[in-house]
Amino acid sequence: MKKVYDYETAMVDIHYRRKKKSPRKTQILKSATKHFSEKGFDETSIKDIVDDAKCSIHAVNYYYGSKAALWSEVICLLAEKHFKFNELLTPHLKDKATPKSLNKMIHKLFLYAFNDENIKFAFMVPGVVSHEYEPALIVLYQKFGEIEKFFMKFLSTLGKDEELLHQVSHLIWNNICSITISYRVINGPNINLEKFKEQLIQWAYFTTQSACTILGLEDPGQLSKKELDSITKETPD
Repeated sequence: MKKVYDYETAMVDIHYRRKKKSPRKTQILKSATKHFSEKGFDETSIKDIVDDAKCSIHAVNYYYGSKAALWSEVICLLAEKHFKFNELLTPHLKDKATPKSLNKMIHKLFLYAFNDENIKFAFMVPGVVSHEYEPALIVLYQKFGEIEKFFMKFLSTLGKDEELLHQVSHLIWNNICSITISYRVINGPNINLEKFKEQLIQWAYFTTQSACTILGLEDPGQLSKKELDSITKETPD
């Protein structure tokens, strides 16, 4: 009987090839990084990449499966120095979970996720039309596990149902993604950073209020200017 090569099997094979090292794969990635960074996803063709890498379209399909998958690989590699949530959050696992400490952690996370370097990265690549291919969103999807793992552990001492902790983790992550979409897609590179930072503080507090409602905790109130200044100084650039 002839073996059926189904979609799931194909994806497993492609995942293996993407991890496989080879000079040709490295050259494809180098060429893709150059063209995507200069022209963005929409204006870069597979032909641009293969002509520069001196390889065939078959080689790109063999190692990555599609242009979108290659784009994701490039963005994730470029993002190694961005969105280091583990480094930011892990030191606070020993902190006691209270409405006030949760408020501070959410503000710290928001301020870090949208610091100057990360915003610059989000606007680095031009010409992206589909949300699916947004560079910052690709990274955030990859990083969700780090955010969820931290908040599940951080909030576990509250003695709340695990499902509620999952809800809070998803709330925080979804709000970060929503902000990314609205400001990357709607405002583009013309973003007013000063106004954005002011609104970011409000979004962080609204997120805290929603999280406390889910967990049945009291509203900790807005952070003082002194507390915000302290968090800003502690947050990596």
